[in-house]
Amino acid sequence: MVLIELTLTSIEFSNKLKEFEYNFSFSWVKKVFYQWSFINKVIERRSILKFRYSNVVYYFEYCFAIYNYLLNFPMDKLKYLDEYHFVFKQMYRNKGWNLKTTLNITLLTSLQHNNPLTFTYRYNTNNQFTFLETIYSFINDKFLVSGDVLICDNAFIHTGLNIYENLMYLLFSNNIYIVFLPAYSPELNLCELVFSFVKQFIRTNRFNNESLINSIYRVCSKINHNMMINFYKKCIFKKDFL
Repeated sequence: MVLIELTLTSIEFSNKLKEFEYNFSFSWVKKVFYQWSFINKVIERRSILKFRYSNVVYYFEYCFAIYNYLLNFPMDKLKYLDEYHFVFKQMYRNKGWNLKTTLNITLLTSLQHNNPLTFTYRYNTNNQFTFLETIYSFINDKFLVSGDVLICDNAFIHTGLNIYENLMYLLFSNNIYIVFLPAYSPELNLCELVFSFVKQFIRTNRFNNESLINSIYRVCSKINHNMMINFYKKCIFKKDFL
């Protein structure tokens, strides 16, 4: 497929198109790419992996599977999960001496009126075993319940061989389904929207002498049911493919 051969130059694209009897000059190809906001630069590894044929196919299969799911089931059964590492010094607007520490947040979204989101945090690095513990706590606290669809990326801590079998047993024994996002596709995980909101709010409204974790709790308390619905809609109903 021409569209996923990211390393081709404009001339090579033009020649490739001619193989399919499309006689376009390389200058026309270059102009179209600029109109699409594409730029010619060194390709990052994650871009190559994202646009591999198998991942592109899975990307569209995932999008249409979610769309078809919503034709038959309520959106509130979809629960998105993701981790974010808050670096203390990056959350301050002014320069100064701050703790060189990372706060790791594991977020789970919901469309429940009283609990639109929940999260756990730790100051140590997350790993596959702490992830399994977190899933157990979400189930134990009824944030994940029977019939839910858990959506997360395929990071190693979510798919590690040391916990995978136990994770699947834990989820399936509680009638919870898990769906992994296409690789390198954060735009499909609405947790990214929540984290973006939290970071922006803290940077512009943080109280003096307030701990970072208290700031995060304060911001998350401001995310209500209507805001979460908008996050869901923005993430799921992409105009680019639906």
